[in-house]
Amino acid sequence: MIYPKEVILEVTNFCNIRCRYCHFHGVGVEKRRALGHMQSSIWRKVVQEIGEWGTPVTLLTHGAGEPLLYKELEELLIFTKKFKNIYLGFMSNGMLFTPEWSDKVLSIGIDWIAFSVDGTDPEKHSYFRQHTDLNKIEKNIDYLIKKRESLNSQKPYITMNMVVYPDMESEKDNYLKRWLPKVNKVIFSKFRPIGSKILGLSGIEPSPCPHLFNQFVISFDGKVGLCCEDNNLDECMGDVIKESIVTIFNNDKFNNFRELHQKKLTNKIKLCSNCDIWGGGVILTKNITDNICYEKTPSCESYHKI
Repeated sequence: MIYPKEVILEVTNFCNIRCRYCHFHGVGVEKRRALGHMQSSIWRKVVQEIGEWGTPVTLLTHGAGEPLLYKELEELLIFTKKFKNIYLGFMSNGMLFTPEWSDKVLSIGIDWIAFSVDGTDPEKHSYFRQHTDLNKIEKNIDYLIKKRESLNSQKPYITMNMVVYPDMESEKDNYLKRWLPKVNKVIFSKFRPIGSKILGLSGIEPSPCPHLFNQFVISFDGKVGLCCEDNNLDECMGDVIKESIVTIFNNDKFNNFRELHQKKLTNKIKLCSNCDIWGGGVILTKNITDNICYEKTPSCESYHKI
């Protein structure tokens, strides 16, 4: 019997912006599942169950959409913080993260928050992330940083994530200077064209994908995907409305897929046959200078304070 270490709870898959290269909402993407918001009975059942495990688990209350569009998000966060074993947070594009929301997350005491912001040039940002205003986003995030500092609080742990799109490499230095002095972590994610699950792991020995052993992904309607790369639930693994997370995570289908990965027969799984995300966490380079840890993996480069 194994338990997931990370549960992704897609409270909504609606989004208020349009990123050109989003694998779900991007330009030219064909959606093969409906849009919707999660019923409260689903998240209550999920949080209650994982809160009773007693084992540490990270809960991400975001998926293919912007979580701040979900009207019950505050209620969900407050309910979840009752359980001490849950490390709670979410990722946002920052447009709706008003000062009021900063006050809420600080009051609730969520553990972490990540902002997906691409570069420091407003014009480039609005090109890749349509319907956004970089100046507004930066003001929203700066308010959270200053308010957290005024409260002398360590929570939430703040991460800034930038996708390094074509011709955006030159933005990295300015991005680091802008954010690393203020936040806990800065990540530069590798750009992948829409539909691509390839990182380019030449020379790295294939290994079983850690997502199959650690991650549990729940869509807004309670259906369970194979992993975070299963954008359209091509491999539906179960339904949390009908069964417990533990039952689904240990069912025959999950175990069969794990066995195929262990035997290096991923070509027998359609979703995995052209995917090398399994190696995204392999550390290629790591060094520490001036209390900043730098790591490079096939999927990203990251800088975090020690």
